[in-house]
Amino acid sequence: MFLAGTLGVIIGGPITLFLFSQIHPATVSGVGNKEIWRGLSTIAGSWIGGGANQTAMLEIFGYDKPLYGGMILVDIVVANIWMAILLFLISKNE
Repeated sequence: MFLAGTLGVIIGGPITLFLFSQIHPATVSGVGNKEIWRGLSTIAGSWIGGGANQTAMLEIFGYDKPLYGGMILVDIVVANIWMAILLFLISKNE
């Protein structure tokens, strides 16, 4: 399951980024260190290996540090929503 989740993040992120660039290119396009893929790499790092990997991706890919807080917020909100869904579905287990 861990491997499937990791592949989903690694493969799903770029595919989603590509599809969204077709729908709304202005949001995806950026200049220099404000390119959205750099920020998404920090989120992928977090999902794959936690906060230390998220910070490592920030340093490696050079994402804009003032915008990094938004990526942390996305990471926390998505994780909490997913946890709520899992807890809800546990009650449906027979």
